[in-house]
Amino acid sequence: MRSFRIPHTLTLLFGMMVLAMVATWIVPQGFFETELLANGRNAVVPGTFALIEDRRYLTP
Repeated sequence: MRSFRIPHTLTLLFGMMVLAMVATWIVPQGFFETELLANGRNAVVPGTFALIEDRRYLTP
């Protein structure tokens, strides 16, 4: 029986890039409003997600 071998590093990187490109077609694009906290950091305001009207897709 042949044992499992890990693919070449460049093959793994290419696969992750293809997965990220496909995710741009599936995951909705949008943004959250943020507010500045007292310690100087930005925080996401819960419940403020809005979809972007002008969707952009990555092309190969």
